[in-house]
Amino acid sequence: YRNPDGSKGDKVYEGFYNFDYTFNQGYYDFEDPAVRYFGMGEEVIYGGNGLIQEATFVNDSSVDVGFGLTTNDEMMLTYIQYTTERPSTPSPPPVSTDENVSSTIASIFPNPFTDNATISLSNKNPSHKYRFVLYDLMGKKLEILPFDNRASVTLQKGNYKSGVYFYKIYENAISIDQGKIILQ
Repeated sequence: YRNPDGSKGDKVYEGFYNFDYTFNQGYYDFEDPAVRYFGMGEEVIYGGNGLIQEATFVNDSSVDVGFGLTTNDEMMLTYIQYTTERPSTPSPPPVSTDENVSSTIASIFPNPFTDNATISLSNKNPSHKYRFVLYDLMGKKLEILPFDNRASVTLQKGNYKSGVYFYKIYENAISIDQGKIILQ
């Protein structure tokens, strides 16, 4: 955090954590960067305060590295999404409450991919509707792939640029899985 006097406050994010932000693995994994979520009201930034973003780049090769937009370049990306008010209704449960449904597991192969990737579901309930939704780093919905009665769908490279994208898998209207997919 940035304190009102401009000094550094408590650290709220450490890039050395694993993707799920459950432990400090001691190194930054550019293929699976740490993602930290805060619950409603869990972290509050008051007016006059703010955030300080700081990165240290270690170049242990003999090749000069400059700023760029690939993992071979120096870069730092932060994505922050926030709200200024509490939702008026409670959020839906994270998974289906149907006792006859075991959890659905999504797998993506290959990931990273160059031309297309196959998204497969296991333990799919045939009476439920499933869909794969692709988002860019700003949270913009790019593509929706319904599973219909299939166990897998194919994401085509199409006009998408190389980079990191986020996805969610929905069962009926409830998000049951999320993660990132990398296009090379």
